[in-house]
Amino acid sequence: MHTLPIPRAQRDALVTAVLEELTPQEREMLEAMQDPKALWVDVASRLGLSMFAAKRLYRHADDRAHEIAVRLAAQAAGLASRPANAAAA
Repeated sequence: MHTLPIPRAQRDALVTAVLEELTPQEREMLEAMQDPKALWVDVASRLGLSMFAAKRLYRHADDRAHEIAVRLAAQAAGLASRPANAAAA
């Protein structure tokens, strides 16, 4: 999300809104893995997870963050007021 081609203030507000909707563990995982020096084994250990569980949590958190961002962006653009199947009609 940090590379979205929108003004910085809007991007920062979107990132903040997305983070607020994630669980604390999802937030912690995404924030920990933003560090380019982060290692899976270290993050997993800090969260009390196996490395495989940490990777699974990361994928889940990343997917949820994307879904939330798309939903919030659509709402901001006024697109979310229509039912999902109305676009196909």
